[in-house]
Amino acid sequence: MIWLVLAALTVAVLALILVPLLRRQTGAAQRLGYDVAVYRDQLAEVERDVERGVLTFQQAEGVKAEVQRRMLSAAEADRDEQAASARSMETGRRLRLAAALLILVLVPGGTLYLYGVLGAPELPAQPFAERQNSPLFKMTAMVEKLMLQLQQSPDPKGYAILGGSLRQLGRMDEAVSAYRKSIELGAGGPEIYSSLGEAVVLANRGGVGPDARQAFLQALAQDAKDPRARFYLGLSKAQIGKADEAIAIWRDLQNDTPADAPWRGMLEQQISRVAADAKIDPASIAPKAPTIEGTAAVAADAKPSLGPDGQNDMIQRMVAGLAAKMEKSPGDADGWIKLSRSYRVLNQFDKAKEAAQKAVALRPKDADPLLTLADAQLAAASGDKLPADFLATMGKVMELSPDNGDALYYVGAGELQAGHPAKARELWGKLLPQLPPDSQEHADLQKQIDELPKP
Repeated sequence: MIWLVLAALTVAVLALILVPLLRRQTGAAQRLGYDVAVYRDQLAEVERDVERGVLTFQQAEGVKAEVQRRMLSAAEADRDEQAASARSMETGRRLRLAAALLILVLVPGGTLYLYGVLGAPELPAQPFAERQNSPLFKMTAMVEKLMLQLQQSPDPKGYAILGGSLRQLGRMDEAVSAYRKSIELGAGGPEIYSSLGEAVVLANRGGVGPDARQAFLQALAQDAKDPRARFYLGLSKAQIGKADEAIAIWRDLQNDTPADAPWRGMLEQQISRVAADAKIDPASIAPKAPTIEGTAAVAADAKPSLGPDGQNDMIQRMVAGLAAKMEKSPGDADGWIKLSRSYRVLNQFDKAKEAAQKAVALRPKDADPLLTLADAQLAAASGDKLPADFLATMGKVMELSPDNGDALYYVGAGELQAGHPAKARELWGKLLPQLPPDSQEHADLQKQIDELPKP
């Protein structure tokens, strides 16, 4: 049936195009008949003038001779025009016929060719009954049903399952929301935080931003060996141009990865690609675990038998101990940075900002304390817009370190948010050369620049 419909539409389109081309063309109205009628009227008028005495017989004969001469000239000119018109009409007829034949071949032929290239003619028709039995249809129906159940009876495990299902369907933004809801309802453990972080990365088309890093740090706080968290934290370093730190993290992960692990090949490819882009020999980089900022001791001491609640208690005790230590050593800027990051892992953002501000006061000319403060400010924000205090801090980072990749990107994003695309283009243009030309990060940033409003 679909082919009959398509064929009928094709014939209708061809008819609309070809009928005007093939219709017999009529020449211009012959001028001779009009001219002869006029001259005959003139001869009759001359006869009437003779009868009325307006003209003498001799005068009338002279006028008649002139009119007859004009009639002969008109007839001769008309013959020439008719011959030229016939030749022109024949040429036009041939051109129209050639155009019609070309259209008759190209329209259906080109349509079939494009469908063969871009379509899927080899696939059989799939009635609705069959689509209902497809895995995708069944999974979508299951997800919709689970959503309704969770609206009526919220459950952390249910939202975790929902997040995984939505990821498989490619609905990343919804997956992120489901994982966050699971955590809000009390879910814990490295698995849920790594899943959240990965979903955020996928939703951001591979970019490991602050939200994703926060989730991966939460995972490492509970399991320092979590492979996904370690991989993506290494990727975050690579994306801001710190290839040596990325390779160090990945080599450390590589040492802990079994030979038959499904992700080992991908990990080794990443190490080779980033090393080649940065012109670094990966063997020259010593393996190093990612910095967990104040939670490393907790992860190292945590026992597998402890559940999420036990681990949270240990983190709370560790952070409290670090805070007590800082009260006794308030001049330790590095200590305040660690405490700020520890508070951030616990989602105690106000305390995280307060600790970071003390580090900034101790080292006002150092970008690291400012970056720690910016992370806490961004983590504490709500809504889709970048917070003003975060942008102000990143602006100070850029003043101290004009080439800092994070500062260039986020200050540029802030300028775009404020309606200054030209300034965003300028800042992102400075960041672009810092990224490896063949990297996905370079391509993504270039795309963002290209999509900026033109001046």
